[in-house]
Amino acid sequence: MKPPVQNTKPPVQNTKPVAHAGTKPGSQPVAKPGLQPGAKPAAHAGAKPGLQHKPGQAPVRTAAQRQATAEERRRAQRVHVRMPVIVHLKDKPEPLSGVTLTVSPTGGMIILPQGLAAGTKFILENAKSQQRVEVSVVRPSQLNQEGSLVPIEFLSPAPRFWNIFFPPIAN
Repeated sequence: MKPPVQNTKPPVQNTKPVAHAGTKPGSQPVAKPGLQPGAKPAAHAGAKPGLQHKPGQAPVRTAAQRQATAEERRRAQRVHVRMPVIVHLKDKPEPLSGVTLTVSPTGGMIILPQGLAAGTKFILENAKSQQRVEVSVVRPSQLNQEGSLVPIEFLSPAPRFWNIFFPPIAN
Protein backbone atom coordinates (compact mmCIF):
# COMPACT_ATOMS: atom_id res chain seq x y z
CA MET A 1 0.00 0.00 0.00
CA LYS A 2 1.12 3.50 -0.80
CA PRO A 3 1.13 6.05 2.00
CA PRO A 4 -1.49 8.82 1.57
CA VAL A 5 -0.31 11.95 -0.22
CA GLN A 6 -0.22 14.95 2.07
CA ASN A 7 -0.80 18.47 0.87
CA THR A 8 2.02 20.61 2.11
CA LYS A 9 0.60 23.92 0.89
CA PRO A 10 -1.30 26.00 3.47
CA PRO A 11 -4.96 26.78 2.61
CA VAL A 12 -5.42 30.02 0.67
CA GLN A 13 -7.50 32.63 2.41
CA ASN A 14 -8.51 35.94 0.92
CA THR A 15 -8.79 38.53 3.68
CA LYS A 16 -8.64 41.69 1.57
CA PRO A 17 -11.30 44.28 2.41
CA VAL A 18 -14.19 44.31 -0.05
CA ALA A 19 -16.26 47.40 -0.83
CA HIS A 20 -20.01 46.86 -0.38
CA ALA A 21 -22.83 49.02 -1.66
CA GLY A 22 -24.22 51.22 1.06
CA THR A 23 -21.06 51.34 3.21
CA LYS A 24 -19.60 54.62 4.33
CA PRO A 25 -16.32 55.67 2.74
CA GLY A 26 -13.40 54.57 4.87
CA SER A 27 -15.40 51.92 6.76
CA GLN A 28 -15.16 48.84 4.61
CA PRO A 29 -16.02 45.45 6.14
CA VAL A 30 -13.48 42.66 6.08
CA ALA A 31 -14.20 39.92 3.54
CA LYS A 32 -14.97 36.43 4.78
CA PRO A 33 -12.19 33.91 4.18
CA GLY A 34 -12.52 32.04 0.90
CA LEU A 35 -14.66 34.65 -0.89
CA GLN A 36 -13.47 36.46 -3.96
CA PRO A 37 -13.66 40.25 -3.84
CA GLY A 38 -17.22 41.37 -4.71
CA ALA A 39 -18.59 37.81 -4.49
CA LYS A 40 -21.78 37.08 -2.58
CA PRO A 41 -21.99 34.14 -0.16
CA ALA A 42 -23.54 31.05 -1.76
CA ALA A 43 -26.98 29.85 -0.69
CA HIS A 44 -27.01 27.45 2.24
CA ALA A 45 -26.08 23.96 1.10
CA GLY A 46 -29.23 21.87 0.79
CA ALA A 47 -31.51 24.91 0.88
CA LYS A 48 -34.70 24.42 -1.08
CA PRO A 49 -36.05 27.17 -3.32
CA GLY A 50 -38.98 28.99 -1.77
CA LEU A 51 -37.79 28.50 1.80
CA GLN A 52 -36.66 31.46 3.83
CA HIS A 53 -33.53 30.45 5.66
CA LYS A 54 -30.99 32.14 7.88
CA PRO A 55 -27.77 30.40 8.88
CA GLY A 56 -28.14 28.68 12.22
CA GLN A 57 -31.95 28.53 11.97
CA ALA A 58 -34.33 25.97 10.52
CA PRO A 59 -35.88 26.78 7.12
CA VAL A 60 -39.28 28.49 7.35
CA ARG A 61 -42.05 28.16 4.77
CA THR A 62 -44.04 31.25 3.93
CA ALA A 63 -47.85 31.06 4.19
CA ALA A 64 -48.19 30.88 0.41
CA GLN A 65 -45.91 27.83 0.21
CA ARG A 66 -47.26 25.62 3.01
CA GLN A 67 -50.26 23.37 2.69
CA ALA A 68 -53.53 24.84 3.90
CA THR A 69 -54.88 23.63 7.23
CA ALA A 70 -58.29 21.97 7.47
CA GLU A 71 -59.70 25.20 8.88
CA GLU A 72 -58.37 27.16 5.89
CA ARG A 73 -59.74 24.61 3.37
CA ARG A 74 -63.21 24.69 4.89
CA ARG A 75 -65.94 26.10 2.64
CA ALA A 76 -67.74 27.85 5.49
CA GLN A 77 -67.28 28.69 9.14
CA ARG A 78 -68.52 26.24 11.73
CA VAL A 79 -70.35 27.33 14.86
CA HIS A 80 -70.67 25.13 17.96
CA VAL A 81 -74.32 25.28 18.98
CA ARG A 82 -76.81 22.84 20.51
CA MET A 83 -80.05 23.04 18.59
CA PRO A 84 -82.84 20.41 18.48
CA VAL A 85 -83.39 18.77 15.07
CA ILE A 86 -85.78 16.15 13.72
CA VAL A 87 -84.67 13.60 11.12
CA HIS A 88 -87.30 12.28 8.69
CA LEU A 89 -86.07 9.07 7.01
CA LYS A 90 -87.99 7.71 4.00
CA ASP A 91 -88.10 4.13 5.28
CA LYS A 92 -89.00 4.95 8.93
CA PRO A 93 -92.49 6.10 9.94
CA GLU A 94 -91.26 7.66 13.20
CA PRO A 95 -88.79 10.56 12.97
CA LEU A 96 -85.55 10.56 14.97
CA SER A 97 -84.84 13.35 17.44
CA GLY A 98 -81.34 14.74 17.58
CA VAL A 99 -79.30 17.78 18.40
CA THR A 100 -76.63 19.74 16.52
CA LEU A 101 -73.00 19.76 17.56
CA THR A 102 -71.75 22.20 14.91
CA VAL A 103 -73.56 24.07 12.14
CA SER A 104 -72.45 25.94 9.03
CA PRO A 105 -74.15 27.53 6.01
CA THR A 106 -73.50 24.29 4.08
CA GLY A 107 -74.58 21.70 6.67
CA GLY A 108 -73.46 20.56 10.09
CA MET A 109 -72.70 17.75 12.51
CA ILE A 110 -75.71 16.29 14.29
CA ILE A 111 -75.92 13.80 17.15
CA LEU A 112 -78.48 11.02 16.70
CA PRO A 113 -79.34 7.90 18.72
CA GLN A 114 -78.29 5.73 15.73
CA GLY A 115 -75.71 6.09 12.96
CA LEU A 116 -76.54 6.60 9.29
CA ALA A 117 -74.57 5.35 6.28
CA ALA A 118 -72.63 7.77 4.08
CA GLY A 119 -74.78 8.89 1.16
CA THR A 120 -78.09 8.53 3.06
CA LYS A 121 -80.50 11.29 2.03
CA PHE A 122 -83.23 12.52 4.36
CA ILE A 123 -85.26 15.54 5.40
CA LEU A 124 -83.83 17.53 8.31
CA GLU A 125 -86.18 19.74 10.30
CA ASN A 126 -85.11 22.63 12.49
CA ALA A 127 -87.31 21.92 15.55
CA LYS A 128 -87.46 25.62 16.55
CA SER A 129 -88.36 27.14 13.18
CA GLN A 130 -89.98 23.98 11.72
CA GLN A 131 -88.14 24.74 8.49
CA ARG A 132 -87.18 21.62 6.48
CA VAL A 133 -84.33 20.94 4.09
CA GLU A 134 -83.06 17.89 2.21
CA VAL A 135 -79.61 16.73 3.34
CA SER A 136 -77.10 13.96 2.69
CA VAL A 137 -74.71 12.16 5.05
CA VAL A 138 -71.21 12.98 3.79
CA ARG A 139 -69.12 10.44 5.77
CA PRO A 140 -69.83 7.39 7.92
CA SER A 141 -71.14 8.20 11.39
CA GLN A 142 -68.81 8.03 14.39
CA LEU A 143 -69.80 7.06 17.92
CA ASN A 144 -69.17 9.22 20.95
CA GLN A 145 -70.60 9.14 24.48
CA GLU A 146 -73.69 11.13 23.42
CA GLY A 147 -74.63 9.02 20.38
CA SER A 148 -73.68 8.91 16.71
CA LEU A 149 -72.01 11.93 15.14
CA VAL A 150 -73.55 12.30 11.69
CA PRO A 151 -71.92 14.81 9.28
CA ILE A 152 -74.47 16.26 6.87
CA GLU A 153 -74.55 18.75 4.01
CA PHE A 154 -77.48 20.51 2.41
CA LEU A 155 -78.35 19.26 -1.09
CA SER A 156 -79.29 22.79 -2.11
CA PRO A 157 -78.02 26.01 -0.53
CA ALA A 158 -79.85 26.87 2.71
CA PRO A 159 -77.68 29.46 4.50
CA ARG A 160 -80.60 30.65 6.69
CA PHE A 161 -81.76 27.20 7.83
CA TRP A 162 -80.08 27.51 11.22
CA ASN A 163 -81.25 31.12 11.80
CA ILE A 164 -77.65 32.15 12.44
CA PHE A 165 -75.63 34.85 10.70
CA PHE A 166 -72.33 33.40 9.43
CA PRO A 167 -69.64 36.00 8.65
CA PRO A 168 -67.67 35.44 5.44
CA ILE A 169 -64.50 33.38 5.66
CA ALA A 170 -61.33 35.50 5.83
CA ASN A 171 -58.46 33.91 3.88
